[in-house]
Amino acid sequence: MLGRNSGVGTTRNNDYPNIILWHCSNHRLQLILDNSVNDIKQVNHFKIFTDKIYTIFDQSNKNQMQLFKISEMLGQQILKIGRVLGSRWAACSLRSALTVWRAYPALYKYFFSEAKHSGMAARLCYKYFLEKLALMIDILQEISLLSNALQA
Repeated sequence: MLGRNSGVGTTRNNDYPNIILWHCSNHRLQLILDNSVNDIKQVNHFKIFTDKIYTIFDQSNKNQMQLFKISEMLGQQILKIGRVLGSRWAACSLRSALTVWRAYPALYKYFFSEAKHSGMAARLCYKYFLEKLALMIDILQEISLLSNALQA
């Protein structure tokens, strides 16, 4: 981390005044992605909704087991749902978005079977949810390709 007051870059700059400092290109890409998510209202709302999905299943083993049972009934296999557009690299967000995409039928059935999640069920029924999710997956695939190329 470069830092302004006490980061590695700042301390190295004090020791070596002619040093040139810059963020790793992949880290810059992630910072751009994070800033874009915060600036675009529709994407931010989508991120908040997917974070709620993550929170429901990450904090409760009971909810997670119910979702796995529903997915088995539907003949699906669900990986653990992670954060979409979180602080991790774009490839992690892509995996999480693809997991939500594949788990959609099980999520739909789970949220409609639980009265306390009726608001989540209504949001899943919103006709633009799948369009936004598909668009997010397309965007994250491109960013993930670039991110992986920069890591290499």
